[in-house]
Amino acid sequence: MALAGGWSDSSGLFREEERVKILGFTPIYRLEEETIKSLCRQDYGVEVDWFFGIYNPVDPSSADWGQNLVYKLNKAREITLALGYSHLFVVESDIVLPSGVLSSMLEEDTDVVSTLWRLNPEHSGNYIYISYVSPNIGSREVDFVGFGCTLIKRRVLEEISFDIGLDGQFSIDCKNRGFKMVCLTDIHCQHITEEGKILEVSR
Repeated sequence: MALAGGWSDSSGLFREEERVKILGFTPIYRLEEETIKSLCRQDYGVEVDWFFGIYNPVDPSSADWGQNLVYKLNKAREITLALGYSHLFVVESDIVLPSGVLSSMLEEDTDVVSTLWRLNPEHSGNYIYISYVSPNIGSREVDFVGFGCTLIKRRVLEEISFDIGLDGQFSIDCKNRGFKMVCLTDIHCQHITEEGKILEVSR
């Protein structure tokens, strides 16, 4: 895996269309040390390059701060399509991954695959976006996915870009175009709050 603030094409492998090649992407808002550690300790088993979205075209303190995430997601989409990656693997900068998460998501072989995490301390439930999902019930088709830990196939990105509605609008667009979205409810990510509290999936 290459951990970098950009991308590289050192060996021409991106020309091999049949090969699984993952662009990992973390949009930087508040980069947590535990997030980085969880990325580094993964045994990915496939070719993975990592892109950290740092640049903010809009003042983060402004009312239009959401445009920064839209910009970063679309930049990752452009790189995925331009360099022949087969998937975009989005991991937000306050999410801590369990071991083996990417392998499990690839085995699902679905258009969009998400995992489970707890949204905030006030919610006792587990959310992938606005929909409650029960834990430990295997792979379940869902109507919404969040970008906390999500694997997106190239064919989805060929038809769908990211807009200000972010994960909600992306989910609607996927549903309207017939792309299948699933949540792997047995895979639990940790979510770190701005106060530094680590939220665990409610069991």
